[in-house]
Amino acid sequence: MYDAVTDEREILLPSPDPVVLELERLARVLVAATGVAIEEGSRATGLTVQQWRIHVILARAGALRLRDVAISLHASQPSASRLVHRLERTGLVERVPAPDDRRGILVRLTSDGMAVHDAVVARRREMLETSLRALPIPGDLGSSLRAIATALEALV
Repeated sequence: MYDAVTDEREILLPSPDPVVLELERLARVLVAATGVAIEEGSRATGLTVQQWRIHVILARAGALRLRDVAISLHASQPSASRLVHRLERTGLVERVPAPDDRRGILVRLTSDGMAVHDAVVARRREMLETSLRALPIPGDLGSSLRAIATALEALV
């Protein structure tokens, strides 16, 4: 059984910086928490992590051309198109004409899609807040986390 916190391959690899190992562990746990939030926080059961990424991209950007969705996903355009099509069939995204180009089409979240996004984010935040309240955290952890997040966002 796969454990979101411990990856068996990690034991076999040479040990890098312990901070890097903890960041990798944190990333695995946050992905797993997002999966739980998707299942518990929305009616959109069966939403995959890749489909969730489209939700996040569109919630931040608004409407995008399919090409830009693919670039943001680091995926091919046909792959992004298939993901968008599945979300479109469930009523979570829609294609709309681009206002600046009569032939252009944009993809955006529907009101149902935005509701799913908001519900999943709310559930994940609730889970994180519950976990953090139980910890004795000295000092301002927030500023350190912001600095780390800024550095990591530059990678993607």
